[in-house]
Amino acid sequence: MNNGNLIDQSFIQKLTEIILANLANEHFGVDDLAHAVGMSRSDLYHRLLTISDKSTTQFIREVRLQRAMEMLQQESTTASEVAYKVGFGSPAYFNTCFHEYFGYPPGEAFKNSKGEPEVIHSPFAFDPLATEAEPLPQIKKQSEWRFRGKKPLLYGRVSILIIIVLAWILSITVFKNPYTVVLDQKDSSDKSIAVLPFRNLNKEDDYKYFAEGVTVSILDHLMFIEKLKVISLVSVELEKAGNQKALEIVKKTNAKYILSGEVQQNSDRFQIFIRLTNTKDNIQIWSDQMEGEMSDIFRVQDDIAKKIADELRVVLTMKEIKLIEKVTTNNPKAYTEYLKGLFYLNQRNTDSSIQCFKKALGADPDYAEAYAGLAEAYLIGTRSHDYPTPEGYNKAREYLTKALKLDNSLADAHAIRGALLCASEWKWDEARKEFLQAIHLNPHCASAHFYYAEMLCYFRETELGRIHINLALELQPTSLIFLTCSARNYICEGKYPEALKELTKMKEISPSFYPINWYYFKVYKLTGEDMKAAEAVEQALRDPLITIEERKYADKVKKVYLQTGMKGLLNLLIDYEKLNLDYGVMAIAEYYSFLGEKEKALNWLEKAMNELHNTGMPIINCYPEFKNLRNEPRFQALLKKMGLDAYQK
Repeated sequence: MNNGNLIDQSFIQKLTEIILANLANEHFGVDDLAHAVGMSRSDLYHRLLTISDKSTTQFIREVRLQRAMEMLQQESTTASEVAYKVGFGSPAYFNTCFHEYFGYPPGEAFKNSKGEPEVIHSPFAFDPLATEAEPLPQIKKQSEWRFRGKKPLLYGRVSILIIIVLAWILSITVFKNPYTVVLDQKDSSDKSIAVLPFRNLNKEDDYKYFAEGVTVSILDHLMFIEKLKVISLVSVELEKAGNQKALEIVKKTNAKYILSGEVQQNSDRFQIFIRLTNTKDNIQIWSDQMEGEMSDIFRVQDDIAKKIADELRVVLTMKEIKLIEKVTTNNPKAYTEYLKGLFYLNQRNTDSSIQCFKKALGADPDYAEAYAGLAEAYLIGTRSHDYPTPEGYNKAREYLTKALKLDNSLADAHAIRGALLCASEWKWDEARKEFLQAIHLNPHCASAHFYYAEMLCYFRETELGRIHINLALELQPTSLIFLTCSARNYICEGKYPEALKELTKMKEISPSFYPINWYYFKVYKLTGEDMKAAEAVEQALRDPLITIEERKYADKVKKVYLQTGMKGLLNLLIDYEKLNLDYGVMAIAEYYSFLGEKEKALNWLEKAMNELHNTGMPIINCYPEFKNLRNEPRFQALLKKMGLDAYQK
């Protein structure tokens, strides 16, 4: 064995010892390991990749899993107990990782230890950026017969080598993977509920916010109940589509029950009519009518969640009861304004939502959720260029700090903070911790799964990102924002048929949703269906929401395409995007990249970063249209500036 190998083994052993010393700490991750060995995150990544052909995260995870195997084979303990001992915050996710890594569930570990040698994974033979969903290459343990008849010295040397390798493997184990968490939905297969938007019985549209707000509040209460699988079909688009469309979507979710109702508000009083229906035979199994003063709304929403649990014979734990009964504000006026703020935020009317959240705080200055709402409004508004950068992000950061100071257990606030760290500072490891904290606090936090999937796409960790965006869509299958993210992630994976299916779902829910045709254009361009791409562009440019000046370009599309082909169309689109550089700068770079004009594409990417501070920049690491730029020094410099240089395949 040469000195280089000995040094590498010593380095691996040192890393392993550090991980084992922090085994039960589920938050111990890449940054902590790098700090402990006195290396930068990037240097550690590259050295491990050279030695073992795997990423730092995978290395940590395997150390934990192998240690878990030892515990399961030697100790009288349950898989759940071992999961926590080796740093997995979710036993369900531990089971998934263990099964994928060893080929059988944790419950069979003791049995296999008494039988035939199990199949194990080589510590030196798989893709450094492979994801949990991918099958890993395997090797079998060496059998003793291979050494029969050998000289004792040779046998000893080989045995020592095997011991070193196996010790390294057995030291490799668990941690709460900072890459994904799978929802633990045990015993929920026959207790899945699709929640439809409650109808507003008031004639005035001014009260629509209340119907939607009550629906979301009840939905959130139900999500605290572990044995229920709650599916939100609450969206403006679905409400417009009508009951028939809602029922079609319910069938696709395979939900066993539908929760629906009506809400009416008169001055300071309210009425709620609610019913639970069995989807199998469309029989109403429970209904109730509740009314009271606005000050009673909190108690009523708690009672509804408890009554549904009782009806479905779910015994609530003390933890679940405390979460359901948690008081966020006792002020009816603050709560009303907060519901209005959420209503406008869901419609992406950030100005109105901010006004309402501020009114809520005027009524209750200690309303943590209202501060979180303000932070998200400024985050969304700045990302969509409604507010200037960095002022908008600074506002979001200010309000988020106040929210978490008042209540550090708000899952949504941690998810928003993670998204803010991604958009404004590119602090990826800190963002990861916030997303994981949000999911730990509430595994059903759809926004945490969505924002996390978005970040994972930047890293080209597409399989892992797929897990999280699917989880978000399980919780909110009609969310156009989530479906857009799903389509984009499929595009980055090169799975264009799947992307088209997501676009079709979006079109069924909301045919006029503006981004749809632009994504159709992208997919058809990437698949070489240029005529369809041109047709998609023409439809996009006839959208009534864009300006008259912009719509004039629609009349030019067909003519330009027929005369000069895709090249002429791309140049036309470059002129179009220059009408509004805040939105169009990234698209211009994409079109120049499609044209093969690398220098111009790079010029516009640098302009997006250095002059316009475009927060959509990280997507360049995974978009296929920039694939031809990835080896360019200027492109690599942009990735390094964003801290994405370590996330390469």
